Amino acid sequence: MTLEELERKLQEAAKLRSWEYVVVHHSATKDGVAKDWETIRKWHTGKIGSSDPKSPDYNKYVLNPMRDIGYHLGIERVESAPAIQLGRSFTWDGGHAVGFNHKGFGVCVVGNYDLSPPPPDIWNLLLEAIRKVINVFKIPVEKVIGHRETYILRRVPVEKSCPGKQFDMNRLRSELNARGTSLRS
Repeated sequence: MTLEELERKLQEAAKLRSWEYVVVHHSATKDGVAKDWETIRKWHTGKIGSSDPKSPDYNKYVLNPMRDIGYHLGIERVESAPAIQLGRSFTWDGGHAVGFNHKGFGVCVVGNYDLSPPPPDIWNLLLEAIRKVINVFKIPVEKVIGHRETYILRRVPVEKSCPGKQFDMNRLRSELNARGTSLRS
């Protein structure tokens, strides 16, 4: 999907609903050359994994599947190029962050950013995709948050490093502001 196609889809959705936040995630998996996004979709919809909690392939969604992947948008490498992947409908509540599913547009970057920062080409596409989301839905840059930051906003102990220990949310917000996406100007 191109950035232009993304913008058109976002504009259609904005006629039907609003979003208050963008919540950024990582998959905490290696990004390969295959479409890992579809594997995440199968996981969330309970089509792969085991219902046995003792199994190494245990997937809680086997018994209680989501109706689609939990995120609205994904960024992943497909055949060596960064790509935008569509997730659930932009008009549906998310399934990605407790307390934020009804107000947070979920974006997942495929990769494990606990181990290393996102590569520059993935980072740049993420910036451009988020820029489209916040411009269409009029979301202030300050409300572009990492999954881990949702815990702080909910005033509960932080349980995850998502979108990763090496994923700098302050840098992301700073670069979004530097590119003229702040609504405070």
